[in-house]
Parts: sequence; C-alpha cells; structure tokens
Amino acid sequence: MIRGLYSAASGMLTGMARQDVWANNLANAQTPGFRQDEVILRSFPETLLRRYEATAPQGVAVGTLGQGADVASVVTATVAGRYVQTDQPLDVAIQGEGFLAVATPGGTRYTRHGRMLVDQAGYLSTAAGDRLLGRDGQPIAVGTGNEPAIATDGTVSLDGRVLGQLGLWRFGNVAALRKQGDNYYTDEEALPSEGETTLRQGAIEMPNTDMATAMTEMISILRAYEASQKALQAQDETLGKAVNEVGRV
Repeated sequence: MIRGLYSAASGMLTGMARQDVWANNLANAQTPGFRQDEVILRSFPETLLRRYEATAPQGVAVGTLGQGADVASVVTATVAGRYVQTDQPLDVAIQGEGFLAVATPGGTRYTRHGRMLVDQAGYLSTAAGDRLLGRDGQPIAVGTGNEPAIATDGTVSLDGRVLGQLGLWRFGNVAALRKQGDNYYTDEEALPSEGETTLRQGAIEMPNTDMATAMTEMISILRAYEASQKALQAQDETLGKAVNEVGRV
C-alpha cells in the first residue's frame, strides 16, 4: 500500500514540473527567438515480485511492479521558429543554429532574440540594455543618427562605412545550452559560426512554441495530476481503514 502512495505522489511531482515548464513556454509564446523547453521523464527501477510457499522455498517470480516516474532532465527544443517580416532596420532574424553574443553584468551571454535597439551612447543593445558584441568581442557603436545596414554575415555599415561585424557563434550541442533568463543562454565553448549562420535584416524569428499545443499539454498534465491525486486519496483512505478498523477485529 505504501508503495502505491509513492507511485501516486511521484506522478503528482512530475506533473507539477511539467506544468511549470509549459507555463513558461506559454508565457514566452510571443518572445522573439525563444525556444521552448521539454521535460524528459524516466521511471524508477522496477521491483521484481516473488511468491514464496512451501513447495517453492526459493520463490516463484510473479512479475515486476513499477514505482512511479521522475524528471530526468529539461531540454530545449532546437527547431527554429517561423520568420516574420517586420521591415524594421534593427530587427534581424538568425537563420541557422547560430547565436548573437551579448555583454551582461554576469559575463558574455548568447541569444537568438534579434530585436535590437540603439542605447543613449549609440551602441547596439538588447531591450534589456545589454550591448551586443562584435566578432572582435567589442560593442558596436552606430551613433544616434541614421539606421545602419546589416549584411547577412553580420557586417554593420552606415552610409557605406563599415562600423563593425556582429559576432555569430555556434555550439557543438545546442540542446546542452543552459538558459540564464532574459532569453539568454550561456556556454563556455562558443565557436565562431563560419558561414553556417546568416542574418536577415528587417525580419524576426518568432518562438517555436505553438499556443494551441501548449494549452493542450497543460490541460492534459492537469488531468493526469488530478488522477494521481485521486489515487493518492483512495489509497490513503484504504490505509486508514486498515489501521483503524481491521485492527479492531
């Protein structure tokens, strides 16, 4: 009976973890460059049940019994989102598996959020105020006048004068990137993206989260949670009767 309580409780815990992940996916369903997370589950080791009797002192195998599930890991889906034409000169869609580098107070971070701004000092920056880094690791100054042109290789120019080149970086295992908040990722082994990634000015990559799918997942998770909750309550009531009533006989 206790084993059943643990199985039902593990179902509720994994349901809570999955609900948190999909709630975050849904909250970022309009965040450019966002890539949704997915929960990978694993089962606890199964227990082999044996029946012991006088004619079989070594026991007879009855079968295996599952002991519930656990969260193995949370991974980021690597499929790209759809591209939307905005015609805004400071919007860039990243085509390929590359990332832009950003200077943050915590160090260099990477993002696929291609909606840029020009800060008060005239540097390309994110909406959070962090400056984008060039291929040389330095911020790119564009001034506060006309909007710059951004080539497919990241070269930033104004009136025919090259101001710098946005750094495009790639990773050997994109799924292993660690999210740091603000749509940023961190990884210590970033390499220059040599032609595998291009930029498309005047467009933006939308998140790869589908709102209908996210809502369906959240409803499904809620129903599974409720089922585990009812199973837990039923076994608790049965255990209570076994303790309080059977003992009186």
